[in-house]
Amino acid sequence: KKIQRLIDSAYPPYPVNHYQIRSVTASNTRVIQVEAAGDIETSVLMPEVPQTQEEADEIGARVRQNPPFIYGRLVSMDQKGALITAGFITDRLSGREAFMAVFDHVQQIKEDEETENIQIFVSGYPILVGWVLLHAFEITLFLVLTVVMIFLLLWAYFRRWHGVLIPAVAALATTIWGLGFTGWIGITFDPLILVIPTIITARAVSHTVQMAERFFEDYEILLPALGD
Repeated sequence: KKIQRLIDSAYPPYPVNHYQIRSVTASNTRVIQVEAAGDIETSVLMPEVPQTQEEADEIGARVRQNPPFIYGRLVSMDQKGALITAGFITDRLSGREAFMAVFDHVQQIKEDEETENIQIFVSGYPILVGWVLLHAFEITLFLVLTVVMIFLLLWAYFRRWHGVLIPAVAALATTIWGLGFTGWIGITFDPLILVIPTIITARAVSHTVQMAERFFEDYEILLPALGD
């Protein structure tokens, strides 16, 4: 624990796993060369950042000589794009604070390094979760507005509380059973797939509306006969 505290004091609590970094400048990106004598040698692709155009051209030539792991993967075929990947220490990347710290830091790097001639595209699970957390309020707001709109449409259609409350009970039961089942079998609920349970609940409401409408139609037809 003492070593852990020393590491946390020197580095953020959500460090990158340096052994999982892949880029043309990483020390673990190596090229394979076959010498004239038949010997196979490996060396770091870019031991130092090139300072001149001749050095950059030499690096480009070494990249083109090593497909598909470098040329075509880390460097695009038209040599206009480069890929940089990094893995995180998973036991430290948990919770809103850690995800948002990574997200904000990466977005700051993107903002600082982008120019008119350089575009940076960022993806990955921490970025995905960061966008979800960033727009969590909007997601919740749209969900609440959707539920309210469904109730207003039901009231406008049936003009009676039975037509609103019966589908609401069906939707509530579907939500409880669905969330309970996912929790029981250990499925982690991802906010990104919130649309799926929403659609399933909407279908349950739709079927309930159809049955309730049929019941009300028969009720209005049979009510005079029962009165007689």
